[in-house]
Amino acid sequence: MSLIIKNLNDLRNQYSVLFCDVWGCVHNGIEAFKSADLALTAFRQSGGIVVLLTNAPRPAKAVKRQLDKIGLSDDSYDHIVTAGDAALEFIKKNKLGKKIYHIGPAKDKSFFDNLFSTSGTYGFSLNPLQKADFIVCTGLFNDQTETPENYRSIFTRARAQKLSMICTNPDVFVDFGEKRLFCAGALALSYKEIGGKVYSFGKPFDEIYNFARKLLRENNVLMNDTEILCIGDGIHTDIKGAKNQKIHSLFIANGLEKENLISQDGLLDESKLEKFLKEQSEKPDFVIENLK
Repeated sequence: MSLIIKNLNDLRNQYSVLFCDVWGCVHNGIEAFKSADLALTAFRQSGGIVVLLTNAPRPAKAVKRQLDKIGLSDDSYDHIVTAGDAALEFIKKNKLGKKIYHIGPAKDKSFFDNLFSTSGTYGFSLNPLQKADFIVCTGLFNDQTETPENYRSIFTRARAQKLSMICTNPDVFVDFGEKRLFCAGALALSYKEIGGKVYSFGKPFDEIYNFARKLLRENNVLMNDTEILCIGDGIHTDIKGAKNQKIHSLFIANGLEKENLISQDGLLDESKLEKFLKEQSEKPDFVIENLK
């Protein structure tokens, strides 16, 4: 297929900025992918700019700590933009109330640091469900053992209280090593199904892209959208988001859809890819097996 490329360098002369997904593209939650690290580093060394555009529910500083821990080099990217940062801006600017009920693991508490670290400027606080004005969902309390079904009673009570949900990660699931785990997006879908109001941030929604463009402008990077390439392994997040923004996209086949696209020998199966893309409403401009 003509849209398949072998290396990121094949596209170097066409794009000057990358909006690159993180989980599934540059790491698997346990370790960084060396080939992706080298490819992004080479892109930057040739004059390009790399923005890691992630649906992580935590602020950029917290994501950087994770990337450092799993071994992604600082040379591979210029900036980090997260769904968490976009959601924080929304919470600060909109009058949803001050009392928050948090659905998510303790590791995501860093999401709230920016709200609570200004000597009460914003006045937000964490509260039990029955006292809350709205919900912030960063994930499951325990994604190793739980599914959306475990939240049925919480959502029933929240819907009765007419609480809105801020979903800080619209991903439905993610691969942690070889294990597939549910994300906040799965809970947001469950809440919507019973009539709950949900505000979602991250790809494919506009706010995270606007946040990234604003960050680039603040760093004196002026470019047209035709100079940007979005990279990701999520058809309904990365590729759909790029299409909505009218930005070209590169799809990582050996990611979320690897069971559908990668053969037993570990290589991209072109016939499976062709069939898969025919079934999708969102189609990438390019496909690569792994980011390299």
